[in-house]
Amino acid sequence: MDQIKNILRTYQSTESIKATARTLKVSKNTVRHYYRLATAYNEDLEIVLGLADEPLRQILYPDKAGAVADRKLIFEGKVDYWIKELQRPHVTRQVLFEEYKEEYPEGY
Repeated sequence: MDQIKNILRTYQSTESIKATARTLKVSKNTVRHYYRLATAYNEDLEIVLGLADEPLRQILYPDKAGAVADRKLIFEGKVDYWIKELQRPHVTRQVLFEEYKEEYPEGY
């Protein structure tokens, strides 16, 4: 978190992505990424920089573990159905995949 705060502080003083990247020896895309995430939360970087590490972490890295666990449970719940369906004539894995993609377009 200290390095991210350092990126935001340096950007705040230079107001240039290129200068910040050059000064801290990081990619311009890295500076741009953290700047966009921080300003999406609040336009005033002082407020973002004043946050403790845990709230800042939640802003920069939202919890995706819960969503992954939910998708896994849904996926595992369909396995028995798929096994049963594959025993039927003219049902292929491709057909089952297309059904799954219709129901969950974002995939697993």
